[in-house]
Formats: sequence, structure tokens, C-alpha cells
Amino acid sequence: YEAFNSLQGRPPENSDTVAVEKYPVVTYSDVRLEWRPKNLFGKEFRLYGGVDNIFDKRPPFGLTAVGAGSAIYDVRGRSYYLGTRIRF
Repeated sequence: YEAFNSLQGRPPENSDTVAVEKYPVVTYSDVRLEWRPKNLFGKEFRLYGGVDNIFDKRPPFGLTAVGAGSAIYDVRGRSYYLGTRIRF
């Protein structure tokens, strides 16, 4: 325990002895907007758009999402999208 964590106010004793056991918390922020006008052209119409990973947060320790549980992190960075949905 003392090799990785501080104890009694002292820094970790030997934090580089083995690979990292704990990953830091990463929070991603996404935004999506949708517009639904009433009966546009007599059809159900939706226009939507958004941004995923607004703050362009990178995964910790240079993870690539190809193994050891690292796929939970967003490795692409910020992305934008825009689309429509029309039902007849």
C-alpha cells in the first residue's frame, strides 16, 4: 500500500516499482440539440446535431482502447454530428 499511496502525510515510497494500478477519473461532456417542427410538409421531421467530448479530453496514460479494459475511454477526441429524421 505504501508504495503507491501516501501514508501519514509522507509521499508514496516507491511509486514506480510496478505498473500503475489505479487510473484517474475521466469525465466526458456531450451536448445534443433537437428541433421538431409541427407537421413540416405533412411528415414527422427532426433535425438534430451535437458535439461529443466537448472539452477534447484524452484518455489517461496514452491508452489506445485495444485491451485491458481501456475501451471505456474515448480515444477519438472531440466529434461533431448533424442529422435528420423524416418519417412518412
